[in-house]
Amino acid sequence: MKAIEINGEIKTFNRLPRTWEDSNGLHLSFDKVSNPEAYGFYDVVIPTYDSVSHYLSNLHFVESDNVFTYDVLETNFVKTLQEFKESKKNDVKKLARELLYDTDWYVTRFLERQVSIPLEVQESRQSIITKSGEAEDAIDALQTIPDVIKYKIALVDTEELI
Repeated sequence: MKAIEINGEIKTFNRLPRTWEDSNGLHLSFDKVSNPEAYGFYDVVIPTYDSVSHYLSNLHFVESDNVFTYDVLETNFVKTLQEFKESKKNDVKKLARELLYDTDWYVTRFLERQVSIPLEVQESRQSIITKSGEAEDAIDALQTIPDVIKYKIALVDTEELI
């Protein structure tokens, strides 16, 4: 990515434009120019940052490095840590409910008519219920909002889905 400052405003480009017009005239095949810096075009360097807990702001030129870059700022979260945890635990409950739904009829059939539930169905349901509880405990143990946001819910093994 390249950028240029024109009249105090920074304009960015995914790549150099094919043509460019400045005070020296129209430049054809500008995208093939070997020294874009001579025309005021410099690389845009995006700093490494955690997109959950930080955001980029204020594209500016760093003269000592001859690059444009951004400031990395802390995200101000609107909800509290506890609110994020409750929301994530609700996601766990919703996923568990969805995963158990297809086999709920076995449980209903057992309760109404005492028809036994196949062992593999019992084991699958128990695994989902156990992993759901473990996920909620893991979420409760998290200490930061970004950790809660990044927490991946996994109630079934990927092999079970195949």
